[in-house]
Amino acid sequence: MRLLSRGLVLVALLGTTLASPAQANQSAIPEAAGPALEAPAAVSDRTTCPGSATTAITNLTGKTSDAVEQAQWKYQDTAGFRAAIYDGMSVVIVVDQSSASDWAARLQGTGLRIAASCVDTALVAAADATASGTKVAAGDYIAAGYDGLHDAVIVNTTLDAGDIARAMSRELVKHGRQDLSHVVENTKSKGTVRIAHSEHAVRRASRTTDTSPFFGGGRIRDTFGGCTTGFYINSTTNGTVMVTAGHCTNGQNGITWFNGDGSASLGASEGVHFPDPDLGLIDGSGYASDTFGGNNQTTVKSVTASADPATGVTYCQYGATSLRKCYAYTSLNYQFCDSSGCTNNLAFSSGPAGPGGSLSSAGDSGGGVFKELTSTTVSARGIVIGNGCSATVCQTVDHKRQTILSTYNATVVLH
Repeated sequence: MRLLSRGLVLVALLGTTLASPAQANQSAIPEAAGPALEAPAAVSDRTTCPGSATTAITNLTGKTSDAVEQAQWKYQDTAGFRAAIYDGMSVVIVVDQSSASDWAARLQGTGLRIAASCVDTALVAAADATASGTKVAAGDYIAAGYDGLHDAVIVNTTLDAGDIARAMSRELVKHGRQDLSHVVENTKSKGTVRIAHSEHAVRRASRTTDTSPFFGGGRIRDTFGGCTTGFYINSTTNGTVMVTAGHCTNGQNGITWFNGDGSASLGASEGVHFPDPDLGLIDGSGYASDTFGGNNQTTVKSVTASADPATGVTYCQYGATSLRKCYAYTSLNYQFCDSSGCTNNLAFSSGPAGPGGSLSSAGDSGGGVFKELTSTTVSARGIVIGNGCSATVCQTVDHKRQTILSTYNATVVLH
């Protein structure tokens, strides 16, 4: 699922050209009508148990999304926290069952409700250990994590689902638990563990003629292929730089980046980490707190804020290949492993493939993920790392803003 230079169906970006404006850095232009955002809807197959939340709403926008994000930010680092969700009536904090009584006292008087997770902590640990401990050949992948909207451990892989279930059973036994037979129906979307075999591979997942100061959301190319610029940050160790994905330079520093048609250099790669985290910086030119953000090659939006993402809230990623795609995360602690190694602490989303795919495409790696505040302003949430699509389903994994900022001891440069 590595995005840009690897692509779910890999796309060779160096041979791809897009229609380009004479000068990309211009004032925002009304964009062509794009697909409407999906309306808020209840997750249909959420796991339920005594004391759990029976409903979780996704595709949240407006004040409701703000409330969910604020709860996520406030409690995400507190022991026992699993997810912040909206159940149609109020924000609900989903917590580990063993800490439910502590959370009840903590949330008293806050207006927030509490619900116990149906997922045993051992299941989360077993999924993580199985993903990181499985040998993955080129062209295959395994990804796993806790899904807050479904309240389940989700495992997606091109490997044999039965083999993965057996490997997870062995990990559970190490934790003194039973095997998976009591909690999972393999390859079916039921229960607290859901293992899905995928025929397509998720790969590490360009706008074309941008010039200095370079914007986010623009196509960039190097000797390894094409990617997308993310957003402008100020790092105490690297200075003011543009962030992108580390796999775009195959983990190497000192690689020169050019814009989409090769007419201008953005600078060279530095501070590259790969595979964990999968991050890199571009330094050596001028950059701006703006991003291409429409379903065309010219619409520009200003980055006026930044924050951490939450589950169920609608965000939009601006990739140079698929342009503007919007979706909601179901997991914020996903682990993705391929032949390059494992990348941890990712945000995960899946959705219907549809015409052109509902999520990101090869060439979008490094592109920024934002919450749209107005028609011309956005708030940064992360960058695209990997994606893939079958005939019916697309998946994407993104690095969260907090991972980027902590890696580089940085802040987002705002407009």
